[in-house]
Amino acid sequence: MLLSLAGNPAILEVRGGVAVRLYDTTGKSLGAPREPWSLYTVEGLFDAVEQGAKRVDVIEVGYDPSTAIPR
Repeated sequence: MLLSLAGNPAILEVRGGVAVRLYDTTGKSLGAPREPWSLYTVEGLFDAVEQGAKRVDVIEVGYDPSTAIPR
């Protein structure tokens, strides 16, 4: 899963629905996965999109074209 961390791309590795690794696009560790990402599952990502849409006028969400899962 690709995230933006303080404006920089970050990759969150999830196994069995649990966040296990957070790193940058070069493979350098960004430390242990931490909130809010550590609780996100695929269902959690959809919930986050829904909750964000309720709070703000505009929300930008990218979806993986092959799986339709929010990035």
